[in-house]
Formats: sequence, structure tokens, C-alpha cells
Amino acid sequence: MKFRTWMTTLSLLATLSITPQLFAQQPVSTTQISGNVYEFYYLLTTGTGKHDHIGIHRVAQVNNGVPVPSDNAVLLVHGDAWGFDQAFMHGISRRSIGAYLASQGIDVWGIDLAWTLVGSGEKDFTFMKSWGMQHDINDIEQALSFARQVRTQTGSDGGRLALLGWSRGGWLGFGLLNQESQQSCSNRQVKGFVPVDLLYKTNSPSSQAFFCSIEADYYQEIASGVYNANAGQQVQNVAEQAIEHPYRTSIYGGSPYTNLTWSLTVGAAPYQYGNHFTPYFHYVGGTFPNDDFSAIPSGLSYSNVGEWNDFEFGASPYEPVQLLADASAITCGDDPNLPFDKHLNDITVPVFYVGAGGGFGGYGLYQLSLLGSTDVSNHIVSFYPPDQQAFDFGHVDLFYAEDAQKLLWSNISQWLEKHQYDNSCSTK
Repeated sequence: MKFRTWMTTLSLLATLSITPQLFAQQPVSTTQISGNVYEFYYLLTTGTGKHDHIGIHRVAQVNNGVPVPSDNAVLLVHGDAWGFDQAFMHGISRRSIGAYLASQGIDVWGIDLAWTLVGSGEKDFTFMKSWGMQHDINDIEQALSFARQVRTQTGSDGGRLALLGWSRGGWLGFGLLNQESQQSCSNRQVKGFVPVDLLYKTNSPSSQAFFCSIEADYYQEIASGVYNANAGQQVQNVAEQAIEHPYRTSIYGGSPYTNLTWSLTVGAAPYQYGNHFTPYFHYVGGTFPNDDFSAIPSGLSYSNVGEWNDFEFGASPYEPVQLLADASAITCGDDPNLPFDKHLNDITVPVFYVGAGGGFGGYGLYQLSLLGSTDVSNHIVSFYPPDQQAFDFGHVDLFYAEDAQKLLWSNISQWLEKHQYDNSCSTK
């Protein structure tokens, strides 16, 4: 249960009082991943509140204890529930996109958004009332600025970084670029964007309707004084039962589900509970008795079952409802007052969309047509036609599948290498 120790350590780190001078110079911890690839972890204070801090990770090749200078740097932004190490480091593992990109000479940075550091014992969530997309965008901008500062101090250039945003992190990435497009070129911090499997905007009536429905639910929660979503805590509980008592009748699904098959259903067939983002959206591609995707999944096609359970267990317990409401409203398109999508045509940085056929996949191509970028490409990992989406490569398979390096990480690495010196930035 490797995540249990990691999460306990992170909760302790979140309570430390560290001077601002230390943030700019020394990491809180350093971990060897493999060979000369190390992960450095920083805790950065972003305000005066109890929970105003973010985690910052750097994964890089090291020589004599110092990161090897690199002209190629990227900041990875996680999505809902799972922070940087769970999303991009496979826990903390050499078989991860973070370690892989670093092994290719890329200076990899990542963020733990502030809400991922809120401990499970928190009772008062009034501080989350205003933690919407703008809050996270501001924190990402601070992370970018911090990364550029530390890169300069350790021998690399202090130029703009590429940005990769997975899932909700992609929503935040588009929102950040929308904002930066209205700033002078010298004030922008992102030189290229890799949005991974998301729907910022959609021309699918069913997907749009789903986002509109969950937006309404989120605003109803806020109106009733509920500011924290605890889906991560629920997923932790599902995983814990699947790991410790896999063959007992599920305490959540009941018979005929066991704790293990309930966990598999959460991952491979969440559409069985009702409508979802896309018709057969799932996190990990599953196997089904007699290829009947309405049946209880019997296994996974692309990722390891044990690693899926570990991934679930690593979820952060809480997330701001306002963030979820903002993001859903953007895709729904029913709120003219939100600022996050008003300047998509002014975004001119190179963009490389990566999708999963069983996730948002091809549904995410429409949003690319709204951008002002002339350098736009995509790579969708898919093995089935749309009417068999239920069997296809899933949203989490993108980073946990055993063949993920060959199927997409290498494509991302090649794109980052091609665009490491890209200076496209239209002057406003």
C-alpha cells in the first residue's frame, strides 16, 4: 500500500513552516527515480491562508547532485483528484511519463494544486468557496514563474516553458492561455501546449447536455453551502476495499459485485451508472464476459489491475466545487460572464492534442478549431471504431498502460523536442 505512506508524508509536509528564501533555493526532499534521474520536491507558499501553498516537483537528470541544464522544459498539470506523483510519476516510479521525459533530456516540472494538499481531517471548507478556475490558474502561473527562477539558478535558461495539462489540467491550461493571450509577449510564460484528453468546448449535443446537467448540480451544492467535493475520498475507500478484501461482496455495489469488480467497474465501465462525458467514457479499458460491455468487467485490457487500485487509492480527498462548476460551465457554454473562453482565437502557441479513444478522444478535436494557432496537431490512441468505444484505450491508460511509452509518451517527447526553441508569440 505504497500510497498510504506517501500521502501521510505529504500531509506532514503541508504543515511545515518553511521560509520563502528556502523555496527559491532548496527542495524539501530529493528522491532518486532511476540512474541519474531524480525528483525534487518543493513547497511554495502562495498566500497568507492556512491552505495557501502548492507542491512543486522537478524531475530531471542530475550530475554531481545538480540538475543537468536543459533548454527543453515542460510543466505538467494534473486533473481531478490525483496530484502530480499519482498522475505523472506512477506513484514514484521509473515507469512513468515524468521519468521517461526526463530520461530524454527534458526538464520536467509539475504542480500539486493547493486543494490536493488539504488533509482528510479538515472540517471547515469555507476557504474553498472562492477556489474556482482562476485560483488554480493563478497558482499555475506562480509555479511557472518559480520553475523559471530555479532553472536560471541551476544553469538552464529562464525562458518560457511548454505546458501539458491532463483532463481538468487541460481545462486550466486553456484558461491560462486564454488569459495570457491578452498580455504582452514578454509577460507570457507558456510557449506551447499539450492538452491531454478533455473537452473545453464541444459540438457534441450529448456531451454538452451532460456538462450542463452537472454544472447545475454543482451550483446547487454551492447554494446549499457545500464547497468541497469528496469524490477522491470515495475513490480511496473503493480502492482500499479492493486491495484489502478483493473477493468480499462490495460494500458499495452489493451483490453480485465484489470489492474488486466494483473497483473495475468504476474504472472500466462508469457509464453503466448513467450518462457520462462521452457515451462510453471510461478511465481504464476493460475486458468483459462474452464481450458484453454492459456486464461486470472481469479485468483490464491495457493497464495492470493492481496498479489501477493503487492509483485510485492515491486520490486526494477533496476538491473545490467551484472549480468543477466553472469548468463544466465552460463546456456547457451557458454562462456569458465567465472569462475563461473569450479569447481562444487569440491563442497562437503551438498545440498538440493527445486523446484516448475510450476517453474524450476524437470528441476533443473540435476545440482545436477555435484556436488562433497555426501549428496544431493531434495524436489519439484508439483501437476501436466509435461504436465500440467501451473497449477502447481509456483516460487513465494514457499514463498507466503498460505500452503507454510506445503508444504516446514518445510522441509527446518528440513534439516537445521539435518545439523546444519555438518562439511564436504574437505581440499585443
